[in-house]
Amino acid sequence: MEDAARPHAYSPLMRYSMLMKRIGNWRAALFAVALGLAAFESASADAQDRAGGSGFILAAGGRAKAVIAVPENPSPSVAYAAQELATYLKKMTGAEFAVKSDRVTGSCIRVGEPCDCKVSDEVRIFFKDRNTLVLTGEGTRGPLYAVYDLLERLGCGFWSPENETVPQRRNLTVPRDLNVVSAPCFEVRQPHGDSAYRDSKWKPKLRINGDMYVGRLGPELGGHRQYDIGQTAAGLPDPKQMSEHPDWFAWRKASKSRSMQQICMTNPEVKREVVRRAREMLKADPERWQVSVSVGDGADFCECDGCMKIRTETGGMSGLELSLANFVARELAGEFPQARFLTFAYESTMRPPEKIKPEPNVDICFAYIQRNYARPPAETRGHNERLATWTKLSGGNVYIWGYNAPFKDYMIPWPIIDTMGPEMRTYRDFGAKGVYMQMAEGTTADFIDLRCWLCAKLMWDPSQDEWKLMEEWCNGACGAGGPQVFAWLKKLKEMREKTKSLGLYGNDTRCFAAPEDLLVGDKLLNEALAATAGDERTSEQVRRIRFSLRHALLVRYHYDVAAKAKASGYGLAPRRELLRELQQDCLRFRNNCWMEGVAWFGGFLPRIRHGEVQPEKIGDGPRTRGQWTFRNPVVAESDEDPFVTYDAKTKSYYRLIAANGRIRVRQAPRAIALFDEGCKEVEVWSARGKDGASGGLRGAELVRSSDGNWRIYTSQEDDGFVLDGEHANDVARNKMIVLKGGKNLGKFSLEKELLPNLNAADPTVLTQPDGKRYLAFVTCDSPMTLQIRPLSGSAEPAKKPSVIFSTRDPREEPGSPTFVRAGDTLYLLYTVGGRSSADSRVMLMRHKGGDVCSAKNWERENRPVIRSGNAFGNDNTILAGPRAVSAFKSSDNTENWVIFRGWTQMKPIDEKKDSIVCMQRLDDGMDLSSVLLETGADLRILLLQPSGDHTYAK
Repeated sequence: MEDAARPHAYSPLMRYSMLMKRIGNWRAALFAVALGLAAFESASADAQDRAGGSGFILAAGGRAKAVIAVPENPSPSVAYAAQELATYLKKMTGAEFAVKSDRVTGSCIRVGEPCDCKVSDEVRIFFKDRNTLVLTGEGTRGPLYAVYDLLERLGCGFWSPENETVPQRRNLTVPRDLNVVSAPCFEVRQPHGDSAYRDSKWKPKLRINGDMYVGRLGPELGGHRQYDIGQTAAGLPDPKQMSEHPDWFAWRKASKSRSMQQICMTNPEVKREVVRRAREMLKADPERWQVSVSVGDGADFCECDGCMKIRTETGGMSGLELSLANFVARELAGEFPQARFLTFAYESTMRPPEKIKPEPNVDICFAYIQRNYARPPAETRGHNERLATWTKLSGGNVYIWGYNAPFKDYMIPWPIIDTMGPEMRTYRDFGAKGVYMQMAEGTTADFIDLRCWLCAKLMWDPSQDEWKLMEEWCNGACGAGGPQVFAWLKKLKEMREKTKSLGLYGNDTRCFAAPEDLLVGDKLLNEALAATAGDERTSEQVRRIRFSLRHALLVRYHYDVAAKAKASGYGLAPRRELLRELQQDCLRFRNNCWMEGVAWFGGFLPRIRHGEVQPEKIGDGPRTRGQWTFRNPVVAESDEDPFVTYDAKTKSYYRLIAANGRIRVRQAPRAIALFDEGCKEVEVWSARGKDGASGGLRGAELVRSSDGNWRIYTSQEDDGFVLDGEHANDVARNKMIVLKGGKNLGKFSLEKELLPNLNAADPTVLTQPDGKRYLAFVTCDSPMTLQIRPLSGSAEPAKKPSVIFSTRDPREEPGSPTFVRAGDTLYLLYTVGGRSSADSRVMLMRHKGGDVCSAKNWERENRPVIRSGNAFGNDNTILAGPRAVSAFKSSDNTENWVIFRGWTQMKPIDEKKDSIVCMQRLDDGMDLSSVLLETGADLRILLLQPSGDHTYAK
């Protein structure tokens, strides 16, 4: 009684605990305390509920206090929604939440209850009674959206397909006054960016219902919301029909030919075919309610008399396009009363027509692509006027195709993200039915996760403050790095507002970002990355965000950012490190996109590894040669075996030109200058001189010997006649010779013939770090061999053969050996396939260590180093049959370069006309100890000059 009268009486369990503690049973005491705390926590929650507290208790003390209930025989989406709710509630509280489909007594969360929603995808969350929380909505998606809506209100964040936050709360309640009625502003909502389509399960979390171009949402995710904003007329033009029905295609007056780009919209057969195809599409898919009847992308419109007549009468292309859509709509209205037919207001069809209006079952897709993207669309002159006219003309049946991506480089920072708020509010104000927002492809595109998330939020409710939403995303997705990421977004806004105009097809960040802007961004995002260290979720998000900025730094490295960083004292990462990082991140995040239709690894990487992707100055053409760039071929119409070397003593590059029995030498401070007109050139030796030699020269190589004098190693062909069916090397003997010059070049004279009576060619000298020298060459009799022999002095190769490679197959005939040292690894490059074959290619052997004259110490790579073709497979700028290869170091000794011959076509006809010389870097830019395999020389791209030759700051 006394204890009972005390304000804080001990419970029996606590009294038991105290007693056990006194007698030393500490284990029992601890167990009793745990039981007591759990009971107290549960009792407190129950007491709060009985007392009419403000919260509906979902969990208390890590135990479920409610059951999830679904109707009998729930739809797939309702069953999935209930399971998702149970899964996330368990992640939050640790409690197991049962999902039941029978009558439930006590506290329950009912998912998918019938409701009287009138708006598509509407969400309802309310308390049916004191013990029943209802999560439901319109159709198959409403209940699922309601579940995710509640989870977000409870603190969950769905920031990207790979990044979400779930708060940890053992006690979880829902306010009893919660009453949500939420309906989307737009019927169709599709942010078409990589984040939104790479994981379909992320879409309902953001209430995205569009899936055009990316498959269908499964029934458990709410099902497919069909709409058809396609640039075809029910599948026409179809190239397969060109041979059978050429008159179906657009007639072009100038060329007097048919174009497969567009159809003839007044041809009666075409009109019937479009109706037939539309009918089949509607029959095949009972869920389909919209069919596109539109022009294709391009300007090759039909100019036949019938089409031109309607264009004249209706005021342009939009009238012609609309007349076809109206025809199809009238033909199928009775058979498919639910169906609608969509046509485009886009580029040439943007101007509304005269004297014709859409049928009641015709929709308009408004795609105002040619606007100023540095401002919201309403600030582009004519945008709102056109949208208003189309809205009125169609009776409000307008859909939007928006754009939020730079199509010429998806990876650059694109500072228009904050314009999505006013853009969506404009579409809302004009009553648009749906929005398809075309965004960048690629997992590392600029802020692609945020763009898709923000776009989805604004498509549901455009009245929200976009900057509050972006700040919420930054803090949720990036954690401790959120403030710095948000500061970078503010900086992007500042850059955009200072820019007069931005177009979708501009990929030059110099138009809106000064180099110091990019360095500020680099500093902010590096700080964000440091702040998230140890947290994989947020660190990975920041790293993904940082990609676009680092991409811009790499693209502009030589143009301005390196010099600006040096002048300001900012510690910018070396270009090689940026390139290595970006390649690793592309692999890490599985990105292979660069620009529209061009892959990152196949398109961007070959360009940026060896050259540049922008002209030297803003506004210059794409073929502009910058001060640190050049283009292949460096020489055209050449029949030489090209050779270049760098001499540290004179700080000069030297180029040998061996042709017509003469050897000339060019000297220049930069490698590319060796090929300029007016470059210093001298003739150093002639085979017709006092040495009495004759025949052509092959594989001449200039070497500064240990005695300080220059020497030229070359081979010479004796004259011989080649009969039909004979191989040139069967009748023409080759001898290797050494020519000696002075310390400052001068005239050379014959010093010695190497290995007399051996039919051999293409000598090259290797000097090892220990000073030992070796001679490599090829023999020309069958079997043809590649050999390496020790070299004494400058002209005494060992007599004993040392074969590294041997073959009797003329297609594998070795030639032009040249040594390359990358890091601690020695490589031997050589060509196979013949000197005059377009099938020739450059191969490689890797030295494993030990005696370089032993074949067992060399590992042959089966893949070519340089192959025929180019990185893009375009025969218009092809390199065929790379051969006669020679390697040299850059002036700062950091890069390996090769110069080689090739053909401009796969079946060369003229030795001079079809032959070219190309030069390019051999290292892959990622790792100096590795050599790039299977690359090609593309004649279109700008290439960087060898390191050390540049004028930019490092």
